[in-house]
Amino acid sequence: MSFELIFERTSSLRPEQIWQAWTKPEILMQWFCPAPWRVTACEIDLKVGGGFQTVMQSPEGESFPH
Repeated sequence: MSFELIFERTSSLRPEQIWQAWTKPEILMQWFCPAPWRVTACEIDLKVGGGFQTVMQSPEGESFPH
């Protein structure tokens, strides 16, 4: 089984800035979901077989996933 995710977008950012935006939790948390929602927790493990997990909070204070 193969998993592939492709994003295409034109940007004035340097490639290293885009890499950091997707791989550093403290940066990803700033933009990953649309306001007024927010990311309250983020874990990124970049090794093969690693994981990606975020917790998003609604404006009413409910967190997803629970």
